[in-house]
Amino acid sequence: LDQAKQLTLVAALLSLFGSIFIIFSYMYFKSLRTFTFKLVVILSCTDLLCSLHYVLGMLHDTVSEWQHHECPTLMCYFTAAAHQYSKIASFFWTACISYSIYATLDSRDAEAEEPRFHRLSWGAAAACLLGVVATGSLGHGGNWCWIRQDRPLQRMTFYFIPLVLVMVYNGKMYARIGELLRETQFVSSQRVVTK
Repeated sequence: LDQAKQLTLVAALLSLFGSIFIIFSYMYFKSLRTFTFKLVVILSCTDLLCSLHYVLGMLHDTVSEWQHHECPTLMCYFTAAAHQYSKIASFFWTACISYSIYATLDSRDAEAEEPRFHRLSWGAAAACLLGVVATGSLGHGGNWCWIRQDRPLQRMTFYFIPLVLVMVYNGKMYARIGELLRETQFVSSQRVVTK
């Protein structure tokens, strides 16, 4: 493995162990079994899947294998699909977490939204993966198997646009969270002054 792949492998292993630690902590410590931490655990599961993709891809060296064959192997397709699905699901789970924080601060029942969170995150990931598969875009993506390098429109449509949309949404939600916190702080300071 070259130096870039070694660094990717080390980062993936650290992420893998971090995700396992979070999942284990949730399962072992009953006090952590709150709705908020449950969302973090679900996000950790998507990161675990993504980390496994990197580890499997680097250890199996799917890209080198692809370069020696006319078409990608089953392992290449599997790791490419796992990468695509887990990354998109991860993006959308961060949006669910940001909404959950906002809803909690705004005295809404965020926990009631959990079924919708699952439909959104897993559904968006499945839709993006189906789009990539339907266009025959899985394969050699550069340093690993993913959306093929010769498919920039599919990369934009099924990866980067969802990423940017979620980033914009999260930015707006955290701005609203900041406003709520400032309002709460102002109301709290007014109560102290009036006492």
